[in-house]
Amino acid sequence: MAVATFDTLKFANTLKAAGVPEKQAEAQAVAFAEVVQANFKELASRDDLDRAVNQLQAYVDQAVKELRREIGEARSEASREHVEARSEASRENVDLKELLSRKIDDLRRDVMEEIHKVNARLDTFQAKHAGDMALIRWMLGVIITLGVGVAARLFFFRPT
Repeated sequence: MAVATFDTLKFANTLKAAGVPEKQAEAQAVAFAEVVQANFKELASRDDLDRAVNQLQAYVDQAVKELRREIGEARSEASREHVEARSEASRENVDLKELLSRKIDDLRRDVMEEIHKVNARLDTFQAKHAGDMALIRWMLGVIITLGVGVAARLFFFRPT
């Protein structure tokens, strides 16, 4: 720490030249020197400031280093979580595809079974009512033939 130098004689002589009585000027010089000395002890020296700056810089450097490490860890964690999330989504996607594929196959099988049932019922109906169908066809043929004959008689063969 630096030493305070204060010229009390010069200060007292300056006061005397200004008209202050000699004893009062000397007393003020001593008192002022004590104040300067006491206050000077409280003042930081250049070395004190340099030390404080160096300590502060070391603290900031350490804090920045720690923050960089934490940011790196956070990035690694985020990257790992991202990979895990994508992997999980991919697994879920595969599971959903498999489920949909099974559901589609089940639906296709159910539809085909229903088609076979309807075809079987239609075949049974046709076999059971084959005679009835032939009769209906014959009757329709007769009705149409009679209708054509009656229409021809009405329109083409009129009595004169």
